[in-house]
Amino acid sequence: MEIKTANLMISGTGTTLQLKSEGDWIIATVAPMEPKLKQLLKQRRLPPSVIWDFSSAGTFDSAGMMLVIEFETHFKKRGCGVKLVGMSTEQR
Repeated sequence: MEIKTANLMISGTGTTLQLKSEGDWIIATVAPMEPKLKQLLKQRRLPPSVIWDFSSAGTFDSAGMMLVIEFETHFKKRGCGVKLVGMSTEQR
């Protein structure tokens, strides 16, 4: 099985931050995602809504899911509503 590099696409409007996970979110590939997510949290004002799309993501292991859970929690603590979309049955 070929491992696909994890990537996080970031876009959005003034009211919604859109995140799109791509590739395999496994221990071998997720390390570069943490600084990218931490940079988002350093912004003084985050929009009230975060939509995190996993429809282009491949395999997740516990390291990948823990990173998602950690940052979902951080966004919520900052007052953002977080919606996780596009997860397959295996990713849930």
